Amino acid sequence: MLTWGFVFLLTIIIHTTDSLSYALRLGGLRARRIGLALTVAGMLLLVSRTSNMAQGPLLGGMVDQAKAAAQVGGTDIRLELYMHGVLLAATVGTILAILLYPTVVRMSARWIVHLEHTGSIPALVRHLMLRSRWKHAGYYIKRPTWSMSYFID
Repeated sequence: MLTWGFVFLLTIIIHTTDSLSYALRLGGLRARRIGLALTVAGMLLLVSRTSNMAQGPLLGGMVDQAKAAAQVGGTDIRLELYMHGVLLAATVGTILAILLYPTVVRMSARWIVHLEHTGSIPALVRHLMLRSRWKHAGYYIKRPTWSMSYFID
């Protein structure tokens, strides 16, 4: 059961980070620093790809356990339930990314400008941990609206 929760969490991380990497790119475009934004988006995609590497063997182990149990005629491991759970986790991750997308676009434009000034990710993190930096963070929070979607006129 612990493995299943870990796979669920990894699936959410994979889908959220994949989708939010596009927000990071758009934020870099708005800040007119697309090269730096592509670099940071690539680093974010590494998180997603690393999670995917960890997820594959865990899913494979679940399938192997289900096959072994079916051959022995032992306990009923409902593999389809686990696979539906993975699809649910992917949906949750995508919905989470949709809700965070406008906020991440606004914040990433600012983060990229700060990254250019600080020169490194650790220095940026130290810079962002200052209490005075979070005083106006509420300004960057934005809810998604229907007018943001491309397919609605």
